[in-house]
This record gives sequence, structure tokens and C-alpha cells, in this order.
Amino acid sequence: MSPVKRFLLVTFAVYAVLAATGLVLFRSSNLSKRYLAQNHAAHDQFVAITNNPAFQLFQERPHLFPPEDPRHEQLAFVQAYQAQPEYRAERARIEAFTLWFHTLNGVTFLVLVVHFSYRPVTHYLDKRAQEIKTRMAMASKARTTGMHRLAEVQAEADQWPQEEANIKSRADKAIVANLVQIHEEARLARIQLARETEDRKRAEAYRASALIKQELVSQAIETLSERYAAEATESALRDKVGQFVRLLELIA
Repeated sequence: MSPVKRFLLVTFAVYAVLAATGLVLFRSSNLSKRYLAQNHAAHDQFVAITNNPAFQLFQERPHLFPPEDPRHEQLAFVQAYQAQPEYRAERARIEAFTLWFHTLNGVTFLVLVVHFSYRPVTHYLDKRAQEIKTRMAMASKARTTGMHRLAEVQAEADQWPQEEANIKSRADKAIVANLVQIHEEARLARIQLARETEDRKRAEAYRASALIKQELVSQAIETLSERYAAEATESALRDKVGQFVRLLELIA
């Protein structure tokens, strides 16, 4: 037999025993036959009066609905009937019967609900608790990571003035080095320009000297040619040629 069937069988057996006990103790939810036999006429009159709509309205709102009989005979009869010890005993038994079975039904229902919903509910609650624990662990981990990251950022922020000073120092050194390099390049450029200018001057002077020499040679040749044409002797020509050669050597 499965555990579910065994539980249902035990529950039904206990319910049946307790229900039988209630029936033995309190019999039924109605007035007993013995009481009705002894108070048949009075009870019929009581039922007729209490079931009357006018009397019910009077009991609910006596200030708005006055009784039909001005002498309140029906109300006096109902109060006297309800004050009888036999009637009060019957009402107490009926109330005990009702309470017994209401309690039995409620407890049985709760037992069934608790038994069949305990595992699903506990499983659901355990699952939710585990999810909550997991989320709390993740939140704690994220908080720890955030605190570490915040500490790192704070440390970096604290070190930033020194880092800024180092960057500024390196920038100043780089600027100074660039200025030195620029000045050196400018100095070398000026030296190169001076050299090129000097070379250009020398070249121009050499060119001018060459032109002058060429002009002097041309003039000398022209002068000698004119003299050679005027002097026809060989010895004179030889002397002139010798002078011309020496003049060329001097010019060179």
C-alpha cells in the first residue's frame, strides 16, 4: 500500500471514530424526539411565532418595527419558552454537536491540506530561500568587488598628484630636449649656410679671377699680335714670345 493510501485510510478511520463519538455524545443537530413529544404544542407555537416575518423584523429592529400585539404576549411567550431548562439543555447539546463537527471537519481539512501541501510548500520555500541566499551571496560578492574597486580607484586618485607631477616633469624634460635639439639644428644650419656662402664667395672670386685672367691674356695676346705685326725681326719676335711666356707664368 502506498503511503498516500495509508494516510488517507488512517485519516478516514480517525474521522469516523470521532464522528461516531460525536453522534454518541450529542446525538444530532435537531431537538430530540423525547423533548418534542413532551413539548409538542409549545414548540409548534414557538416556531410559528419566530418564523413570522413581522416578529423577525421586530427582533432585528424593535425601534422601527413594533410588535403586532401591543401587550407583547408573543414576545413574553418566546422569552419564557427559551428560558425553560429543558429547551436550554437542548440548545446547549445542539451547539455542542455543531461545535464538535465543525472542529472535526476543520481539523481534518487542515490535516489533509498540511499533509499534501507540506512537501510542495517546503520545496518551494527551500527553493526560494536558496534563491534568496544565492542573490544575497551575489550581492555580497558584488559589494566586496565594488569596495575593492573603490579602494583601487581611491588609491589611483591619491597617486594622481604624484603621477601628474611626473608627467609634467617628463613633459618639461622633453620640451627642453626638443629646444636643445632645435637650437643645435639651427646652429648647424647656420654653420652650413655660412660654409655654403663662403664656398659661393670663393667660387665667385675664382670665377671673377679666371675671367680677369682670361681678359688679361686676351689683351696681352692682342697687344703682342699688334706688336708682332709691327716688328718683323726674328730676334725681336723671340724676345716678345719669351716675355709673353713669362707674363703668362706670372698671371698663372
